[in-house]
Amino acid sequence: RKQTLRNAITQNIRASGGTYIGSGLEMAIKLLRDRQAANPLGALLVLTDGQDNQRHDYSNLMEQLPENVVCHTFGYGSDHNAALLSQLAEQGHGGTFTYIDQVDGVGHAFATALGGLFTCIAKQLRIKLEFSGDYTVTHAHTTYSYEPHKLPSHHITFKMTDLNADETRNLVFQVHVPKLNASDENNPIDDTIGHVSLEYIDANTNQTIRTEPVPFLLARPSQIAPQSSLLKVNYELDIQRNRAETSEVLKRAVVETDYERARGMVKGQLEKIRSSVSAESPLCQQLIRDLEFQYSSQREFQTTMTNVFMQHGQERATYSTAKTSSTNCYVTSGQKRYRSKFCS
Repeated sequence: RKQTLRNAITQNIRASGGTYIGSGLEMAIKLLRDRQAANPLGALLVLTDGQDNQRHDYSNLMEQLPENVVCHTFGYGSDHNAALLSQLAEQGHGGTFTYIDQVDGVGHAFATALGGLFTCIAKQLRIKLEFSGDYTVTHAHTTYSYEPHKLPSHHITFKMTDLNADETRNLVFQVHVPKLNASDENNPIDDTIGHVSLEYIDANTNQTIRTEPVPFLLARPSQIAPQSSLLKVNYELDIQRNRAETSEVLKRAVVETDYERARGMVKGQLEKIRSSVSAESPLCQQLIRDLEFQYSSQREFQTTMTNVFMQHGQERATYSTAKTSSTNCYVTSGQKRYRSKFCS
């Protein structure tokens, strides 16, 4: 069957006419909305090897996608619009975008996507942060959407992607910490500055789960022993900062029309990673190698790096080309199992 599929792709498919992604999207969304019975988990898989014959904005159409359906997009070959496909995935309730550079990657790409879909444990994650007093969130280093969009704010809610088995999610954000008044220096102070809570839908029971708020605790330097590790740069946090900032930089670089300027943005991020305390960590070393690669064209850079920034932003693996390795750390046991089942 795998050989039949390979032959169909390489020999039997002939390109003709133009590409209109909207027609397929509209048909699929209508089919999903008109279903008499819906599974707890649903997905819309969009594969294309071409670009739309005209510029289209599918934002209104994607708003009609049922809430429990995630859109995953796949761009095969070099002649597709990675910006459009990644936008559709983001609008499709936090789906993934995959760049498939060769025919042998098609099976891996779909097996990886299905391996995640069929091992989903939590849907529609929402993480809510609330801070008291003069403590505010000033920056959010993430590609996830959040509200309110304008910062600083005393509260912020992140809209996360669904969570699959073996996956983790890390949020990197900055908080404004007000200076203590002189009168408070020697007085006992409450070290609770805010709370975090989580809401999600259990993928097995379809029940909404809301966790009890967990406090944020702040330790002031005057309360900490000089030799405490709390006064040192947090190594794991630094790794996550490098990951999150790399994703943000690449997201801007792939839409930059001036290729030299885009490469300059990547070079700047490279220098930041190299000078960080976690530069020698396995993930940061892989990030450095991926960012150092010199692409033969801006299109190849855009398609490959779009795939990379989405994987690092979501902390979720898709099929990756041989030119990138930093995202392999996100591959789950479920994805490996499906790859082995369908691609061996």
